[in-house]
Amino acid sequence: MTVLGDGEQRRTIGRVYGSNNRIAVMANGRFPSPYRARGNTMFAWSVLVWTGCLLSYTGRGVLPGGLAGVIAPVFVCMAFVFLVVFPVVTGSWRILVAERRAIFLVLLAVSWAIALIVHAWENHGATAAEMWIRVAVKSGAGFLAASCVIVLGAQGMKGAGWSISVMACMAAWVVVLYSRVFWIETSEDVAIRTEASIASSVSLGLLFTIGFGVGAGLMNSRPALGGVLIVVTTAGNAICLQRFGIVLGPIIMLIFAGWKFGLLWLSLLIAVALASGQMIEGTPVLGPLIDYFLGLADGSGITIRGEMLELALGAFAENWEFGIGVGRWPPGQYPHSFVAQAFSDLGVFGGVTALVLALSVLYATLCCVLQGARWPVRDRVFVSAACCGWLFCLKAGDLQSADVLIPLAAGVWGVGRSTSAPRAAMPAAR
Repeated sequence: MTVLGDGEQRRTIGRVYGSNNRIAVMANGRFPSPYRARGNTMFAWSVLVWTGCLLSYTGRGVLPGGLAGVIAPVFVCMAFVFLVVFPVVTGSWRILVAERRAIFLVLLAVSWAIALIVHAWENHGATAAEMWIRVAVKSGAGFLAASCVIVLGAQGMKGAGWSISVMACMAAWVVVLYSRVFWIETSEDVAIRTEASIASSVSLGLLFTIGFGVGAGLMNSRPALGGVLIVVTTAGNAICLQRFGIVLGPIIMLIFAGWKFGLLWLSLLIAVALASGQMIEGTPVLGPLIDYFLGLADGSGITIRGEMLELALGAFAENWEFGIGVGRWPPGQYPHSFVAQAFSDLGVFGGVTALVLALSVLYATLCCVLQGARWPVRDRVFVSAACCGWLFCLKAGDLQSADVLIPLAAGVWGVGRSTSAPRAAMPAAR
């Protein structure tokens, strides 16, 4: 038997490893493993993932016949196959198993699925069955997208900022294209939007609000682009009568853009509100928007939300294990809060899952506040968008928002780690 020396043994092992690596590359063909792909390839997949998460919220304003709701999860599944399934098939599964965030995401997905599966056989009636299917598809797409975001890492956050900006502008295009529907003169005209079935004002409001978050995160690095996004998304929320998205604006600016931009934006909103109340009251869009804000000022809006939350907590208390099931609330009377409805509809399993995701976004926001400018721009932009999306859906969302909220929450896990304290100076050589 021939005994190889250390150097020759290393060269032999290197040749064998190189040969196996070439075989793997030949097996992969023109599609290298996602863990070896770099730059534009990963960015393109990131854009595909986030487009799949956001496209359905444009409704029939972009694609007719509800195609957006069908194509969106298909995009997510395509990305999941390449970014997660493909590495497993080609032998990179150890990387996925060793990823703690991926394991934690799987545990959350299982917890969410337990309650959803329990109610699969309890949905009596067409409305409940249809809603269960929608929530199941949206939830599945959300967890698949979240796993893709974890794999993509920094490129996932970079692609998110770009995709959210484009989709927010597309939502603005929908509002302009169908101005005859969205440009209303009285509050009673809101019913016209529902009858038109183009795009839900709440769905468009979600796109505008997370787009505002991207703009706020860009103000310190690219103020021109950030300013345009802030103006466009605020105008979109005003037209869609999403007053909560407008109220969030100064808070988000204070957190992610700094107190100077925050106070400036607050002053501009106050000035526009005073001018609208004294000079332009009764005009299209502004008149109904003022009426909505007056409903908030006299406490009726807060009272209604409090009653909805009380009903949701009561439903959870009576059915705490698995909830009351999906699609059981009367039309328009659902809790209007993603976390509250997760507890009421899916019980402790779904509720705790939603709460953990929400707290992770809160934790990332606090970290961003403490570290401030030391964070990379892409991290600050992403956390700002995630914070806006979750805050919006704590007041106006339902369980169908899972395909956006879940990847936004999973994406903030580990942000800011690339920014660390300066390493101590190496001791001088003796």
